[in-house]
Amino acid sequence: MLTRLQEKIKAWENDIFIVLISILAILIIVGSGVLYEKSRGKKEIIYEQQAFSVNAAAGPIEDTHFIASRNGSKYYPAGCASINRIKTENKIYFNDEASAQKAGFEPSTQC
Repeated sequence: MLTRLQEKIKAWENDIFIVLISILAILIIVGSGVLYEKSRGKKEIIYEQQAFSVNAAAGPIEDTHFIASRNGSKYYPAGCASINRIKTENKIYFNDEASAQKAGFEPSTQC
């Protein structure tokens, strides 16, 4: 039985050798790829927040009808009590609703 196995191995000797060399080469290539990726380390992703600019008046104007906050997303009518909670330096003044909406603000539901 053992001699028959040895004979079969001898018959396939070249093919077995090629398969083993191929497997070894694949393991070396994959292993070196893994080591290369580990040596590169993780790269930090940097996200820079982009500021937006609003072409609105810097201070109150007689024709001001709507006010928004630089830190918020809503605009309020000039007589709304919610305006009192906005710091003066953060207030943005608009003459009409279209200007406020064009600047990216939405109408407030409180007033």
